[in-house]
Amino acid sequence: MTADEIAADLRALGLAAGDIVVVHSAMSRIGWVEGGAGAVVEAFLEVLGPAGTLAAPTLPFSGSLRSHLESDPEFDAEATPSRMGAVSEAVRTRPMAIRSLLPTHPVAAIGPQAQFLCEDHLNARGPCDEHSPFYRLTRVEGKVLLLGVDFRSCTLLHTAEELARVPFIDFETRYVVRGRMQGRDYTASIYCHSAPLPANFPAIEPRLRERGLLKLGRVGAAGCRLARAADILELALRLLRDDPYFLRHRNGGISAPSASFP
Repeated sequence: MTADEIAADLRALGLAAGDIVVVHSAMSRIGWVEGGAGAVVEAFLEVLGPAGTLAAPTLPFSGSLRSHLESDPEFDAEATPSRMGAVSEAVRTRPMAIRSLLPTHPVAAIGPQAQFLCEDHLNARGPCDEHSPFYRLTRVEGKVLLLGVDFRSCTLLHTAEELARVPFIDFETRYVVRGRMQGRDYTASIYCHSAPLPANFPAIEPRLRERGLLKLGRVGAAGCRLARAADILELALRLLRDDPYFLRHRNGGISAPSASFP
């Protein structure tokens, strides 16, 4: 795949000039890409144009948030790499990228809306609450692209659970997290949204599809899902009002939806 071919696939999927999109990705699913992750980012920026904004989660850990918090981690907003894959790291290291400052769930963004998405994250009480870039994406008609991954990777669904104040999250216990930016140290105090019940975020996919709110396609060999962030959040909040456990496995187990990609 070349950057031009990736750009063509992104347009066919539904991305356009001026869009604001957060991408969760598994680059290996695309296939071999000439120019690597940098070429993928170039393709996005070509499609989005100067009026568009590209964002990606750049979490500095993988696995359990609780385990990460209990390890007393240190975070340097300028130097700590993303553990969310090659495309995410390529966004973070791109010149002119802005990275939000919350040490657990930072987002990197490039474009006119980057500052708006990232500027308030350090004021968050929870990693993905209304101060986060994930929530702010819904305020600017942003989109979520799952590139080679499914809804298990959709951080916006943590936002839904935090906003819905689901009963299985401990909102009272606080963790102090440490960060550094331009040589200056800072701290934040947040709750942990890890829960005793395993997540079942793919449960929302059929609900989005039956309402015509989800577009399926491919970028190279990678199956992709694209939806408006506001549609995902609004539907998730509605479902959680009816059943706070909708996005959780009550009896354990992991599942993923079946999907037919064009």
